Amino acid sequence: MRVVPDTNVLVSAIVFGGPPRRLVELAAEGHVRLILSPPLIEELREVLRRKFGFSDAAAYQAEALLRRISIVVQPEREVAIISEDPEDNRVLEAAHAGDADVIVSGDRHLLSLERVGATAIMNSRDLLNRIERSR
Repeated sequence: MRVVPDTNVLVSAIVFGGPPRRLVELAAEGHVRLILSPPLIEELREVLRRKFGFSDAAAYQAEALLRRISIVVQPEREVAIISEDPEDNRVLEAAHAGDADVIVSGDRHLLSLERVGATAIMNSRDLLNRIERSR
């Protein structure tokens, strides 16, 4: 299963744990493939530094771990589906470029879409339940 986590899911995995961390663990174990893009990685670094006081080295370490267990894609087309929060469109672009099965997010703008093309959009807990049922 190819999964694009939004930045908030990645931050939650790194800082707080819970279902987002379990998704990252499943990726490390090879049960799911995380799909990231340079804009999502840059946003992650910026949020870790600005909101959580991570040093450059600590933010880089988190990024390096995620890169090792992810596929990093380069989106070639921009989308403008979500006008209320245009940065959310970067998640949709990564999903398209990475042929993702699922976008995992807690963001209401993304969750309200429910699906974009063949890509489902769900929260961490629902995705974990889906993965556990299929194992």
